[in-house]
This record gives sequence, structure tokens and C-alpha cells, in this order.
Amino acid sequence: MNQRPWLKLDLLRDRRRLAGIPEPVIVPAAAVVRQGAWYGLIPIGLVIVGCGLLVLRYGLLQQQQAALLPQAEQSDQLLARIKGGASALQRLQKSNQALSAALLNIKAGSAFLSEISRIVPAGVQLKALEDQGDSLVLSGLAFQPDGLAVLNGMQIRMARSLFFKPDSVVLVKAVEQDDDRAVAQELASVAKGVNPGPIEMATPIAFEIRANFSADMAAKVLPYLRELGAYGAARRVDLIRSQIMQR
Repeated sequence: MNQRPWLKLDLLRDRRRLAGIPEPVIVPAAAVVRQGAWYGLIPIGLVIVGCGLLVLRYGLLQQQQAALLPQAEQSDQLLARIKGGASALQRLQKSNQALSAALLNIKAGSAFLSEISRIVPAGVQLKALEDQGDSLVLSGLAFQPDGLAVLNGMQIRMARSLFFKPDSVVLVKAVEQDDDRAVAQELASVAKGVNPGPIEMATPIAFEIRANFSADMAAKVLPYLRELGAYGAARRVDLIRSQIMQR
């Protein structure tokens, strides 16, 4: 097919010939189109490669997630067990406090007071008995000259008691009180009736003893309550224990 006539029109041909300039090479239009198409495909290819890399990365992340999923489930189960254990521990602490309070409330004048009267020796004036939840604080006066020895014996009795933990009995305070000589004289007269003999007048010792309640106090106290004939108190403690164990 012949080329169109206007493609052969060249107004500068004579000048190039006179100037000795060679004829320009005419590039076919199809070649120019192919070259432009290749240049346009380069960014499209880059986008396709980038999308492929993203898909590959997503697949790798999915595999890692699937591999970590059992560990995550185990971690959740472990956290749930820890929370459950903490809740059980709190319930146990609350139940121990409730049981300690119940034991103190139901045994007024019975087992607990009988045990305290057994622990406190003659010649010691007990001024206060304070329940602090998991522990008990005894405070009062002990007369001299054997006040410290009497308090040591009192500590030993508390450590041997079913109501308290043996290693928790502590003598918190033991100081001489000059303002309580009159009380010391009364205590000395009481002690003289128990142990006749000369007694040296001295400043009394104000003391404070702290002891934690036994963790299994209810189980230990039940036989003691029955031994004292406090069957109603024993039944109530047994009922409290059964209610706590059902929670």
C-alpha cells in the first residue's frame, strides 16, 4: 500500500541537501506505540508485584497467627485459673474471718473464754481482748518481780492452745508503768493468796500479746466444745463449716 502523499512532503529537503545534512529517519508509528506500551506496563507490573508481596506477607502472618493461637488459648486458660485461684483465696480468707468472728461470738462465757482464763495466769490483770479479724490482741498488767517470766509462760500457753498458730504468738509490748502501783499492790495480794510468801513490790508491766487464729481452728475446737458441754456452740460451728465448704 502506497504511503499518503502528505507524508512525502518535506519543505526542508532542499536546505538539508544544500547544507549536506542527511535525510532524517522516519520511525514507524507501530514501533512508537509498542515502546509507549512497554513504558506503561512497567508501573502496572510494579503494582502487581507489590500486591503479590502483600498477599504473601498476609499469608505468612495468618500462618504465624494460627501457630500462636494454641499458646494464646493456653495463656487465657492460665489467666482464668489464676483469677479463679485468687477468688478462691479471697473466699477462703473471708471464710476464715467469718469463722473466727463466729467462734468468738458463739462462745461468750464458754469455750473461748474458758481457754483465755486458762491461758492468763494468776496475778495478771487482763484489761482488753481485741479481735482483729485473723488475730487476737491481749493487753493488761503483770506484777513484778516475776512479770517477764509470767508473760513468757503466758506466751507458751497461747502457743500450745488450739485456738492460735504456735509461731504467731508475739509479745508486742512489755513496759513498766509507774502509774499502776496501786494495781500492782492488788495483784500482789491476789498472787500472795495463790502462792503464800513474801512478795517484792515493784512497778507493774503493761503488756500486749498478739496471736493469729489457727487456720483449722474450727476442726480443733469442736471436740473442745463438746468436752466443755457446749453442744449448741459445737453444732453452730459445725453448721458454719459446712456452709463455708459448700461455697
